[in-house]
Amino acid sequence: MEFRDALTDHGVSLKGLDKFTLTKGTESPIWSLLEEEISGTHPHLKPSTAEESVFSELAAGQVNLPFPVRYQLEACLSNGYLKEHTITREFLERLASKDDTQAVRILEKVTDTQHTYLDPMKIFSLRFEAKATKIPSYCILSRSANVTPTTIHISSPMVETSNRIIRKHAADADRFIRVKFTDEKTEGRIYSQEDDKFEAIFDRVTRAMVNGIVIAGRYYEFLAFGNSQFREHGAYFYAPTNSKSADDIRKSMGQFGHIKTAAKLGARLGQCFSTTRAIKSINVKIEMIDDIEHNGYTFTDGVGRISPLLAKMAAQELGFQNAFENPPSVFQFRLGGCKGVLALDPEIAGSVVHIRPSQYKFEAQNVGLEIIRASALAVACFNRQLIIILSNLGVPDFMFLRKQQEMVNSLERATKDEGVALEKLQRNIDMNQTTLTMAGMILDGFMTHKDPFMMSLLQLWRAYQIKYLKEKARIVLEEGAFVLGCVDETATLRGHFDEPQSREDATKKEKLASLPEIFLRISDTTKRGHYKVIEGVCVLARNPSLHAGDVRIVRAVNVPALHHLKDVVVLPQTGDRDIANMCSGGDLDGDDYIVIWDTEFIPEIINEPPMDFTSEKPADSVAPITVKDITNFFVDYMKNDYLPRIATAHLAQADCNEEGVRSDTCK
Repeated sequence: MEFRDALTDHGVSLKGLDKFTLTKGTESPIWSLLEEEISGTHPHLKPSTAEESVFSELAAGQVNLPFPVRYQLEACLSNGYLKEHTITREFLERLASKDDTQAVRILEKVTDTQHTYLDPMKIFSLRFEAKATKIPSYCILSRSANVTPTTIHISSPMVETSNRIIRKHAADADRFIRVKFTDEKTEGRIYSQEDDKFEAIFDRVTRAMVNGIVIAGRYYEFLAFGNSQFREHGAYFYAPTNSKSADDIRKSMGQFGHIKTAAKLGARLGQCFSTTRAIKSINVKIEMIDDIEHNGYTFTDGVGRISPLLAKMAAQELGFQNAFENPPSVFQFRLGGCKGVLALDPEIAGSVVHIRPSQYKFEAQNVGLEIIRASALAVACFNRQLIIILSNLGVPDFMFLRKQQEMVNSLERATKDEGVALEKLQRNIDMNQTTLTMAGMILDGFMTHKDPFMMSLLQLWRAYQIKYLKEKARIVLEEGAFVLGCVDETATLRGHFDEPQSREDATKKEKLASLPEIFLRISDTTKRGHYKVIEGVCVLARNPSLHAGDVRIVRAVNVPALHHLKDVVVLPQTGDRDIANMCSGGDLDGDDYIVIWDTEFIPEIINEPPMDFTSEKPADSVAPITVKDITNFFVDYMKNDYLPRIATAHLAQADCNEEGVRSDTCK
């Protein structure tokens, strides 16, 4: 009656309104029907002795769902595929009566179909794959949740490569969960604004980090964040047991007492959470060697050496073909408290790695060699930042437009012409080598017979390329490579010298005559198992490149002593300053570099003076760093994560200013 009167007062008239009745919202019965697990581990909900009998009486009338089933049920509820107000005791009891695996499969089917079931009993008639999915030994089923300002969205478990910590605590693998803090479901990341309303959002993040969260009846507390997770505003949480807490796990990672800043401690803890493949079949012997330093710059920052035997074992673990005959040249790795890359050295015998001080980050128990990835050839691509820098350095704009049009035309022909498709897929290799797999399918005759799956893959590949061409100006360069970097251990290559490269009055001819040298030997995509050495003037850069001096002009030379290194760019260890640092402040601990030898894109202006990337030393904390300090740093980072906006503003200023990236505003 009140609702009808309110409508009348506002001049609204609805026909047939008298046929409806209004009832006040009622609390969903599901949460009182489900038995909780949190009473023993949640620090804020531990019952007193008097309350324990109440919990026991309550549990007697509740339905106990195993954790995997309960988790998947909440995944359906949090995403709206099942409605909590329609869940009844009958539904829960029927779900509990089924085999655990069968119940999980039914609920996974609901999330896969993304269909909303208003009558939950209908899900029991769904058909699903009875056969269990085989998980590789180096993978786990990873659970994840997105915490938004108003709710928590839970995701179905996904197969992911494991990390050191989860392998060590394999018996408790289902007690780890990835948590990501985002805006509402369709809004993406949380971006800070000068508004008090956003403080309430960050207060919610703080509460979750400090007090923990409850998912599927389990209490989870903050554990640590991986380095890539951190940039995406994510972290690992752990559901403690009576014998093990998140703090116990952190203490077991290594000795961190020497670290005096929360940011660095967070990064070192995250080092243990890198997704890696453990080399279990052989014991690794560590030998320490010195870093190479000149003028205060470390030319070997992050790069060590690996023996051929270990390289072959690592290649076999990663599943490379011809692992023993032709292993990769560089591996990004973790080893105890060490990180960076290891470059193949044919002169090292046995199962030995050479580690430099720049790679040693903290003291930890040597748990064996762990590989993140191996060097492989990928195609080089332009992006908006790189295009505008080269344009400001003298490359004509029509060259980029012509290359873009050539790419569009070739993509169109590749979906119809088998020869063009094969050529483009073999040349334009992605990071995951998917294009090579597609090229193999074409060689096997799938495109000749117009196989629907093959043709769909080609259309998808074309759509993917066009999408990033429009959004990121991702123009593919066939005369270019995107590869890992390492150092020239032979000291053969000429390095960068300020005289004359950084001299303002030096002529182009003088600079070209004294260019720093690199070595690049890459796979010949037209001849399997063959390699070619790149020679001549090249453009060397690293993403993101924002300053005119971030793009370096170098000369690729042929050095027979370095022919054991392939599909990597070898940088010199001589000179006044290391080239890696000049490329956007990079190093050699796993950074990828773009090398372009297409002569049409060699700029008129050669090697502008690079930026000084020396950072200010952070203030050390007098007291030991605590978990609270790390969580405060995490939230502060979210509040001050302006990098995307800064990049966009820089691009806009460079676009509209006559001097482009060389203008004072951009600098």
